[in-house]
Amino acid sequence: PQSGRISALAGRRAAYERVPDN
Repeated sequence: PQSGRISALAGRRAAYERVPDN
């Protein structure tokens, strides 16, 4: 449920921090 959602968001957030293309 929310746990998975947060996990996906955390992964995406790390990717953005790694390569802030947005």
